[in-house]
Amino acid sequence: MPEEEARINIFEKIRDIPYAVISEHFDPEKGPELMLAENRGFCVPKHYLLGSLYARLGTEIRYHTYAFKWEELDIAYLDNIQSLAAGMPETYHLACKALIGSKWVLVDATWDSLLKDTGVPVNDK
Repeated sequence: MPEEEARINIFEKIRDIPYAVISEHFDPEKGPELMLAENRGFCVPKHYLLGSLYARLGTEIRYHTYAFKWEELDIAYLDNIQSLAAGMPETYHLACKALIGSKWVLVDATWDSLLKDTGVPVNDK
């Protein structure tokens, strides 16, 4: 399959692993394997796996960490738990940038496509 098609296929397959935060998946070596075995994961194992597979295609990857506050996420279903979100500390989000042609492109496969109906910002291709 052509490289662009392979990149899109990898992205979609990883993105659509159901979202779940699991502490054992933080390990950069074991996390992706555990995520695949359990068919659930979050930004850390998803992006370690994505980076590894993109590297096999010859696509250069940089990992980026972003400060994140749950209370700043504007999602409809969070309205009833806004007080809980406000009490959560700042955390960090891991994503990748891929060198596509001569441009660094943010590649974030965190939220699975089934979450789109809840208002979660799911990334398409």
